[in-house]
Formats: sequence, C-alpha cells, structure tokens
Amino acid sequence: RVTTDTTERLLVYDRRAALVPLDPRDTSRGALLAHRSGLVSNIIALFEKIWDQAEELPPADGGNGTSRGDLSAMERRVLVAMCTVGKDE
Repeated sequence: RVTTDTTERLLVYDRRAALVPLDPRDTSRGALLAHRSGLVSNIIALFEKIWDQAEELPPADGGNGTSRGDLSAMERRVLVAMCTVGKDE
C-alpha cells in the first residue's frame, strides 16, 4: 500500500512495544521505547488509520497493458523487496 502521509515515524514490534522519535524532525535526538501500554495501543491505532487510508499500489502496466511510468524499475524493485522480506527472527 502507498500513501502521501509520511509524517509519522514509528516502529511497532509484535503489538507489544513501540519506538517513537523524541523529535520527529531530528531523529538523532533519541527515541522513546514504550512497552504494552495505552501508548502502544494508540500508536497501533494510528498505524491502522494510515494503512486504511492508503491505496493499493497499482500494477506496473496500469492493469490495461500500458505503462504508467510513475515508478522507475528500481523503485518498483525496492517496494517489492520491502513487501516480501522475512521477519527478523
């Protein structure tokens, strides 16, 4: 899925822990790690809202055999790799 809303920078692990930058404009300032709290639940809800508002990535050919040209071949390969990687277990 793709979205133009990229204002939120957060990581959620197993729906139990979340990592949020202290300053979203300057991530070098550190991050807050939250465990199993209302904060984690709210971060998950925010992610799900962004996910629901995102759109499916259209086929490379626009679904009708004509090239869309919106993404380069490299960009498409990166997106495919991001969507198919395994878990860090």
